[in-house]
Amino acid sequence: MRIGLDARMYNWSGIGTYLKALIHGIAGLGSRDDFVCFLLPEDLAHFSPPTPNFIPQPCPVPVYSLREMTALPGLLRSHQLDLIHFPHYVYPFWANLPAVITIHDLIHLLFPHHHRTPFHRWYARVVMRQGARRAHRIITVSEYSKGDIVRHLGVSSDKVNVIYNGLLGTFSPDSDGGAEGRVRRRFGLDPPYFLYVGNAKEHKNLRGLFEAYRRLRARLGPKGLRPSLVLTVQREDLRGEEAVDPPEDVKFLGRVASSDLVDLYRGATLLALPSLCEGFGYPPLEAMACGTPVVASDAASLPEVAGDAALLVPAGNLDRLSDALYDVLTKEELRAELRRRGVERAERFSTLTMADATLRVYEEALASL
Repeated sequence: MRIGLDARMYNWSGIGTYLKALIHGIAGLGSRDDFVCFLLPEDLAHFSPPTPNFIPQPCPVPVYSLREMTALPGLLRSHQLDLIHFPHYVYPFWANLPAVITIHDLIHLLFPHHHRTPFHRWYARVVMRQGARRAHRIITVSEYSKGDIVRHLGVSSDKVNVIYNGLLGTFSPDSDGGAEGRVRRRFGLDPPYFLYVGNAKEHKNLRGLFEAYRRLRARLGPKGLRPSLVLTVQREDLRGEEAVDPPEDVKFLGRVASSDLVDLYRGATLLALPSLCEGFGYPPLEAMACGTPVVASDAASLPEVAGDAALLVPAGNLDRLSDALYDVLTKEELRAELRRRGVERAERFSTLTMADATLRVYEEALASL
């Protein structure tokens, strides 16, 4: 087969991580198919084909733009593809090719304030619905997201395949004991610190995390432990009330390189993720693979991904969230148990398993023609 991968998000977080894991897994399986990887020109320098059958192709078409509908279809057709895989919901109207799309979640549909303009809200709604209808197969990353897709997009359950994301092997426990020193030198951070990895969008519930952190600080008192809260977002990305008055001892790092992120996880007392909605949630899995305890909400797919390896609290219950932060901070036995369970849990999410299931979906899509 000659398969196209829309890899224009290769250097993004989230979907970029998904693409890297998928490509790594397919290469590990030794597939003999050809994979034409359509990349933004600025990302070509960051793309290293793992095997010769991954063929980089420049694609100067911005993501989530009208040019996706006008310029992208012709470019795809010129490469004589048997199948195209869009790793997000955009399937251009005039791309008359057999297609598989991955819909990670319906956050763009269910959280309209996520979008910058009314045009972006309209674009997400229309393109997601028609993409789900026209695609030959849909991949999603959790049973929770599958339920949302079937319920809100009106597609048959048989058309939607759940394939859990695979985790790259770069995430692992601190084998040399040097993570703390590297974090101190790179970011000026001293333990203890709580880590949040993600963006500042509405469904991430940073407002709730800030309030729970304030309550924890009040409980510890002026002479108690002074954990800082470290976020991989820019302060300018905050919106609403949390932008006006973030708590004391919050540190904003902005986006962090993958190599530094591993050490940030390893040095953290815990990862906090109080999201109200997640289609999958890579950060808890990455943290667990690094031996970092996880405190997360019990919303959406997070219980499905974390199982019993994280301390889950009711979504939106700030007292319970603050208590969980306190317990992990102050109880060494709990931290040790969460570390043990987390490493074991993360081992279940293999890129090879992810890739094998995805290749079977490609075959099913072609067989359905």
